[in-house]
Amino acid sequence: KITGDGVSAERAISDVETRLKKLSANANKASRDISAGFNLMRNALAGAAAAISARELSRVVDSYSGLQARLRLVSGSTDELTRAQRELFAMAQRNMASLADTTQLYTRLAASIREMGRSQSDALSLTNSIGQSLRISGADATTAAAGIQQFGQALASGVLRGDEFNSVMENAPRLARALADGLGVPISALRKMAEQGELTADRGVNALLSQSDPISREYPRMQQAYSGQLTQNANAW
Repeated sequence: KITGDGVSAERAISDVETRLKKLSANANKASRDISAGFNLMRNALAGAAAAISARELSRVVDSYSGLQARLRLVSGSTDELTRAQRELFAMAQRNMASLADTTQLYTRLAASIREMGRSQSDALSLTNSIGQSLRISGADATTAAAGIQQFGQALASGVLRGDEFNSVMENAPRLARALADGLGVPISALRKMAEQGELTADRGVNALLSQSDPISREYPRMQQAYSGQLTQNANAW
């Protein structure tokens, strides 16, 4: 017994037990409410994810179909098409570049290369050198995509100058150095050559092909970037 206020120990214990039971009941109700809320949220997210996945799958299928159509246009045979598909994917993954942009560059190069009387191997080698040069230059996925697009446009037009030349100089200094080394001139001379229309597609291709080995030896020293890994995942998907 606890003397002085007339409250017994048994009653005190009973009061505590009653309060604990109420707290437990309230906690259980809150837990059920939270669980129900999570279930609703999970179901909503699952529905949204399914819709997004369906749209993304449709987009990927359309994109892939477009890539295949462009490759067929520049492939002289089924064997060439198969080789291009296999090597371009491996190349994009190795260089952490967009498969779509790498394929776009190749298709533009292949047409020019064919007109020069060169082989598919030359087109693939040149595509790889350009991709590696962009990575060595420190270009992220977005900058690399822009550089690939600009250089491809330059070769398609038959000469490197104007905005395309400026893009190469600003975003791909390693590519510019390879071009200068292949031509046997200092980098500072490239701008004047571009202004005079001397950086033709034929001269540019020959210069860059002559630098494929130095670029390939330099490339393995590059560190992978997180943005490049995301691009690899997108290519795989």
